[in-house]
Amino acid sequence: MEPWKLYYDGVCNLCYGAKSSVEKWAEKSGQPLETMPLQWLEEMQGRAPYAMILDADGKRYEGVNAWAKLTTLAPAHVRLAGLVSRIPIIHWFFMAGYWVVAKTRYRFFGKRSCPLRAPKP
Repeated sequence: MEPWKLYYDGVCNLCYGAKSSVEKWAEKSGQPLETMPLQWLEEMQGRAPYAMILDADGKRYEGVNAWAKLTTLAPAHVRLAGLVSRIPIIHWFFMAGYWVVAKTRYRFFGKRSCPLRAPKP
C-alpha cells in the first residue's frame, strides 16, 4: 500500500492537532501516512498556506477535499461528516467554513514554531 502524504501548516496549533488525529486514524486503519509541514514544500515558498494538501492514491486533494478523503480513515462519526460534506450544496458550506477558519486560525488557535527541515544530503 502506497503511503499518503499529508502537508499541513506547521505553524498552526489547530493544524498540528488535526495532523496528530489523522496520524492516529491512519495507524488504526493500516494506511501508511507521511506528514510534513507545508512550509517545507518548495512550491509553497513565499506563499501563506491556506489549505492542507493530501497526495493520496495518485491524486492531489486540497482543503475540504483533503479532509473529506482523510475522513475515510476516521471513526464512524467523523466518516459521516466526510460523506455529508460531499453533497453539493453542503460542500459549498464546508468550503466557506474551511476558508473562514483558514483565514482566522492563528487568531483563535495561536501559532507554534515550525519544525526545521532536515538538510538535504
